[in-house]
Amino acid sequence: MSIDVLTRNTLKNFNSLIDTYFKDFIYFFSGHPKDFPLEHRTLNIASLIAFVFICAFNIAINLLLHSPMLMLFLSINALTYVYFYYRSKIKGEYQGIVIPWFILTFFLFNVIYFFSDGWKGTGTILIFYVITILLFHFTDSKKHILFGLLIIVNLAILMIMDYVYPDHTYHFPTDKIRFVDDFIVVICSFFAIILIINTFKRNFELERRQVAYQNISLKVAKKQAETALQRQRELTEMESFFISMASHQFKTPLAIIKSNIQILQKISSQNEEMKKNEMSNRAYQGIEYAVGQMNHLLQDVLYMKKTEQMQLHFVPTRLSMLCHELSAQLQISDKERRRVEVIMEGTEVPIYLDTEYFKNALSNLFSNALKYSEGQRAPIIFISYYAKNVFIRIKDFGIGISQGDMKNLFHPFYRGQNVKQLNGSGLGLSISKIIIEKHHGKIRAFSQLERGTTICINLPYEFANLAENEEIMTDEMIDELIANEESISNQKPS
Repeated sequence: MSIDVLTRNTLKNFNSLIDTYFKDFIYFFSGHPKDFPLEHRTLNIASLIAFVFICAFNIAINLLLHSPMLMLFLSINALTYVYFYYRSKIKGEYQGIVIPWFILTFFLFNVIYFFSDGWKGTGTILIFYVITILLFHFTDSKKHILFGLLIIVNLAILMIMDYVYPDHTYHFPTDKIRFVDDFIVVICSFFAIILIINTFKRNFELERRQVAYQNISLKVAKKQAETALQRQRELTEMESFFISMASHQFKTPLAIIKSNIQILQKISSQNEEMKKNEMSNRAYQGIEYAVGQMNHLLQDVLYMKKTEQMQLHFVPTRLSMLCHELSAQLQISDKERRRVEVIMEGTEVPIYLDTEYFKNALSNLFSNALKYSEGQRAPIIFISYYAKNVFIRIKDFGIGISQGDMKNLFHPFYRGQNVKQLNGSGLGLSISKIIIEKHHGKIRAFSQLERGTTICINLPYEFANLAENEEIMTDEMIDELIANEESISNQKPS
């Protein structure tokens, strides 16, 4: 290490040490910022400064005038400032000290004015600065003008009296005393000006922050109002759409029930018993099917309403186990006993889910993948783990979805043109979308007719990763993942 570097480090450490001890010294008398605000600390220091100033003035005046009464008067005032300091610093009082502190300082300002050569001496200006400083610290902005006018009027009256009665002031006996007085005033005035400027800056910064906070609050309130209004519009539109679609969905099973009742009425007049029984059985089966369809639709409607108001309970969940469990359950209900294949990519990380609701969301998606790919190979589930997020891709090899149907795919009750002949309420994808978004996730679909469909789900491990979640979910990455899964699925025929 060179001498220059050593010298710089030594000076740096020395300055740091001096700065630390100086701050500790100031905090010892004024109080620590953690315990006292700036105004309270200023009151503490001002009480000590006033005590020292009066003691020094008392000694100087009595050396010149030899006045026991004046010495007693100033001594009592000095002890009063000590009492103020005790109540302010030790007892922690503030409001009860400020007003008597002002009154006493204001009174002494008038007395000492005449004992420091009046307006010709500069000692009185020191007290004027002290009062002005404390004025800005201890009063709110509405009282600044009142107190300022009071001090200025008082000073003007004193100067007029000093001019009319010049012999009533005590002049400095020597130029040395005047020089010392001037020097002290200049130093104190310098620090006083700095403190006043800092006070103005602080008040300006506080006002600026208040205005900024109010602007932000207004923007937030406006945004919340706009969001609430937009949400209300969406709910109104959804309610209208829901009513119209629900009435449409109920028409079909009701028509089936009505037609089968008419059949039952007709066959009651039939004479052939065997034919009557056969037609009756078909009619009853039709009614049972229609009632089951209506019951299934009602269950989906009620569950969808439940998901909109659900309270989620998140627990760490192994997604692979959840998918394998669903795959085994759905294999039993599948006509061809196909089992959904689960492929993991990356190291598994537990993800926070409401297991019950999220399992229902996946169940809808898995069931659709099996239902719309009958006669084809089993669907494949890809689970890809990344640094902040997990991707779930549900790939089937079924009939696919047309581009015209894609834009309405997640709307309630909507069903594609090529699946009208298959059973379904049109609510499964809507329910899954609501549940996934409640988990702060995203769901998208990619499909081509006769080439199958891929449902992509993007979830953050925790909600704090939502920003990264939105950044990672890009079209380019989705295309790459779909291309990758196409190659994998082609390599693994069923």
